[in-house]
Amino acid sequence: MATHEDLNQKAELTLKGMVGTMIKKYFPRLTQSQRVLFEASPFGIFLGMHIPHGDPLLVHMMMLYEVRSQPIFEMGRFLFDIQGIQLDFDETEYILICGLKVGPYVDLLYDEKGRSNSQLRARLFPDISDSRLRLKDLEDFIMSPNYSALQDEDAVMLIQHVYTDRMLKRAFLQQFAWGTYFWKYTSRMMCGMFEKIEEFRQFKQANPESKKGYKYTVPGFMLLFKIWILETFTEATMFYIRTPIELPRMRAWRSKTPLNWEQCCRIINVSMPNNQPINVVANPEELMLPFYVRYVNWTLNPVESPPRQHSPIPNSPPHVDSAAQRRMYKSEIETSTTESATNASSSQHLETSYMSNNTSRLTNVTTVKIRVGSRFD
Repeated sequence: MATHEDLNQKAELTLKGMVGTMIKKYFPRLTQSQRVLFEASPFGIFLGMHIPHGDPLLVHMMMLYEVRSQPIFEMGRFLFDIQGIQLDFDETEYILICGLKVGPYVDLLYDEKGRSNSQLRARLFPDISDSRLRLKDLEDFIMSPNYSALQDEDAVMLIQHVYTDRMLKRAFLQQFAWGTYFWKYTSRMMCGMFEKIEEFRQFKQANPESKKGYKYTVPGFMLLFKIWILETFTEATMFYIRTPIELPRMRAWRSKTPLNWEQCCRIINVSMPNNQPINVVANPEELMLPFYVRYVNWTLNPVESPPRQHSPIPNSPPHVDSAAQRRMYKSEIETSTTESATNASSSQHLETSYMSNNTSRLTNVTTVKIRVGSRFD
C-alpha cells in the first residue's frame, strides 16, 4: 500500500466543473415556462439546488489520506485511512448522492451519430459547423440579448448543451446514462490526484528552500465527492446547513462560509467527540426512489459497455461500436425509463441483500499506521 507522508501539505486546488456555472449564471436566464421544460430534462435535478462553496481545500485534505491499494484501485474504489479508520468511496455513494441515471451507454459525447441534427446549430450558429462549435460560443450566446428571443425549447436545449460541452440530439440527451458517465469520468480524474500530490511532496523534499506553492486542477463532477465527505463526518454540520428532506443528497447541503485549513482539519478529525465517521448508505426513503432502484438492479445485473478503442480524447469513457450493442442499449433504456411503486418495493428486498454484502465499508484497522502529527495549524 502507498500512502502520503506529509498530511500537512497544503495546496491550491481548482475543481473544474459546469454545475455551479449553470446554476449561478444560466438558470436565472430561464423564464418560468422554460424552467418547467428544463425540469423535465436530465439536468432538471439541478434546478433550485444550492451550490455549496467548492471548498477544494477540504477535497485536497481528504485526498492526503488516500491509501493507494492496487486491488482496491483496480476495483474503481478509493480507500482512505484516518487514524486507523478505513473508509472507501465508490460508485454506490456517488450515485446515491447525485440521483442521476445509471446503466450501459454508448459514448454519445464522442459518437458522430449522437451529435446534433444541426437544425438548432444551423439556426443559432449558421456560420459555425458542428465540428468547430466551441463551448465559449454557447456560453456567449446564452449571455447575449439574442438568448431572450429564443423559443422555449431552444433556450432549454442550449443550456443543456453547455453542460455536455457539445451539441447532441435531443433523444440522446434524454437516454444517456449521465450518472454512470459522470462517475467514470470523475473517478478517472480522481485517480491522478495521488500522483500529483506525491510529485509536489518529492519536489519540496528535494528543494526545501523553494517557496513555490502547489497548484493543481481536477475536472469532473467533484462536488459529489465533497458532499460524501460532509455526509461522513458529523462535524461538517458546524460549517454547513443540511436539510435532510432534500433528496438526492447533493441538494441537501448549504454552505455558510468558505472553509479554511483549520476548519477542514476539524471536520475530518475523528478524535473529536461524536465525530466518528458515518457509513453513507441509502435510508429507507432512498431505497424506494426510482433512481436508486434502477442503480441496485443495475449492480445486480450489470451489462458492461465495451472499452472504446483508439480514443482521441484522454480519459474518455467506453464506446459501443456495433449496431447490436446499440440496440441493446436502446432496449435497456426504454424498459427502465420509469419504475412503478411495485418495482420499487420488490427491489427493496434486492437492496437488503445487496447492502448485507456491502456493510464492511467502514472498518477499524490497527495495522495500518498513518502519521497524523499536528494538523491543526
